Amino acid sequence: MSVPSVSLVPQPQRAVWTGDEWLLPKHLTLARGAVFPNAARYLMERLERAAGGCFEEVSEIKSNKFKFNFSYIDGLPESYRLTISRDVVTFEAADAAGALYAVITFLQLMPPAIWGDGPRVGVRWAVPCGEIEDAPRFRWRGLMLDSARSFQTVAEIRRWIELMAQHKLNRFHWHLTDNQGWRVEIKRYPELTRVGAWRGGTQKGHALAGGDSDGVRYGGFYTQEEIREIVAYAESLSVCVIPEIDLPGHTQAAIAAYPWLGIGDTPCRVGERWIGNHGPQALVVPTDEAIAFFCDVFDEVVELFPSAYIHLGGDEVPAEIWHSSSVAREETRRLGLTGAEALYGHFVSRIANHLKSRGRIPMGWDEAGDSPCCPEEMALHVWHGHATALRAVRKGHPVVMASCYATYFDYYQSLEIEMEPLGNRDIDVPYLDIDRVYSYEPIPIMFTPDEEARVLGVQGQLWSEYLRDFSSVEYMTYPRACALAEVAWCPKGKRDIRDFRHRLDHHLRRLRCQRVGYRALS
Repeated sequence: MSVPSVSLVPQPQRAVWTGDEWLLPKHLTLARGAVFPNAARYLMERLERAAGGCFEEVSEIKSNKFKFNFSYIDGLPESYRLTISRDVVTFEAADAAGALYAVITFLQLMPPAIWGDGPRVGVRWAVPCGEIEDAPRFRWRGLMLDSARSFQTVAEIRRWIELMAQHKLNRFHWHLTDNQGWRVEIKRYPELTRVGAWRGGTQKGHALAGGDSDGVRYGGFYTQEEIREIVAYAESLSVCVIPEIDLPGHTQAAIAAYPWLGIGDTPCRVGERWIGNHGPQALVVPTDEAIAFFCDVFDEVVELFPSAYIHLGGDEVPAEIWHSSSVAREETRRLGLTGAEALYGHFVSRIANHLKSRGRIPMGWDEAGDSPCCPEEMALHVWHGHATALRAVRKGHPVVMASCYATYFDYYQSLEIEMEPLGNRDIDVPYLDIDRVYSYEPIPIMFTPDEEARVLGVQGQLWSEYLRDFSSVEYMTYPRACALAEVAWCPKGKRDIRDFRHRLDHHLRRLRCQRVGYRALS
């Protein structure tokens, strides 16, 4: 049977078509009972919003005429089977995530207008009949959003999460603290948000241009009630939220709020510039009191976020600066350590072990794995490339591949940077387009099967220095996140860039229907 013209992103592992089609009736019965209620609710909301149909929910359907049916099936986590006949659409899944992904696939088979906001008149709501069996390649398919440099509203975070779910991305790594802002309410330490959530201005222009601050107060934070709402919403869409509290570097906002946390004698303000942020003003004093402070912070964080993983940062720490602090030097001597690098490892391992005591898996950027006292079970986001990943897995660490050479969506999208919004770039990566993202292979060829088994998955990163509004966030994220979604979902041998670009042309119509401000294809 010939394959109909469908453009699924990411594409499924197996699809067989019969040549018939299913048409959306005006009255439709949904059989769900207590099985996969979130997936069923998402399906109904989308169909009612765009197609204006009339739907009835019942626990059992005696007639087989025009119905949806949800049921369990044995299989791998997040796997599903979608069967479409002229009268019945069956969503079979191994778990709630698989059921949602079956619904997402079904909706992608409909006209793009199904993703619109209001009822569309004159659309023929037809879906090709057939069967799709599908399961992801990686269990960790992530996107990181930096809310510390630029703050997003709760509504914008919800939209970010829904777009992730539509692309079968399931890990939202939320960067909540940095030099330029502290975004999570900690009730034991209110100054973190009263002071640390607001900066006196923001550097004008590109960081490399050395512009002055605009002098405009900027900031915001998420209350604990708002965070619980966001986490619950994400869970309903099978997205897990992983919070990041970055330390012992990148802490200028925290030190501005509680000056005793810093190693200097001069009080600092919340950071306003994008470079030069790794100096003494951004580094926590490595004392028992500072460690206890952040353990208290993480105690509130773990109550807000049920994620198995809690991220403690650990990146870009100029540990040698601790040598300039008499307190740090004394701490090094007291602990019998050999130098600043060992003091860094001591600090990170103390926080990591505290998270372990709370039943969580500590996670950090790959620099944390260089310390000999870093717990072996600590998971690492590897952003420095495959050689760093190899070193990490050989030490026993689980890793998420997050290479700055292929997954940093804050990088420019073409060489014509004068035509692009402000962005970052690397000497080895002057720009990062969808072809480079799509060609990224997260499993290095030199990995053994045992080392490959330690790769949890892959993740895209969006640092937000220049993303002051959410339209800029979407412009930098899409369609590169579409390419990443297929890298994360599809087996290596099934990916083909020409076929992907062909499907992407149609997929972008779905994004347009949702008014996503993506970057047009080159």
